[in-house]
Amino acid sequence: MPKITLAEDHIICFRCKQEKPTEQFVQAYLLRKWPHKLCSDCNNKAKRERYSSDLIYRAKEIGISSRWQKNNKDKVKARNSTWQKNHKEQVNRYQREYYLAHHEIKMAHRKIKRAKGKGNITEKPCAACGVLPTHAHHPDYSYPLQIAWLCPQHHVE
Repeated sequence: MPKITLAEDHIICFRCKQEKPTEQFVQAYLLRKWPHKLCSDCNNKAKRERYSSDLIYRAKEIGISSRWQKNNKDKVKARNSTWQKNHKEQVNRYQREYYLAHHEIKMAHRKIKRAKGKGNITEKPCAACGVLPTHAHHPDYSYPLQIAWLCPQHHVE
């Protein structure tokens, strides 16, 4: 079998067996001394497959991500605002879709807020346990002013 010669800046991916430039490989794999080097595409595909099939791995990844987000709130906020500035059309589309999907709910909340502000509706004790403060619960959003007053605990139930 003839020996394959590669350009200095190219590597053969262990998974897809394609010759690719070193920029398309995960840097951690390039630093290791073992021969199983994966290109970024194959590495991402392998991670997606493992994430979708291995529940323990998925839980661990979610836990790591959640901890990082809690410990780096300023970085998360900066990253989100940068993303929103760079993707204004996508953000507008998401907001429009959300508005159309939840329009009736938003209108019901607005009507209650207005009625409370004018004094037409006053907050009453929880219908289940009699505790204050309470939330206005809408059994049916098509009737926005027909509400039941429930404490946060009973509102979740």
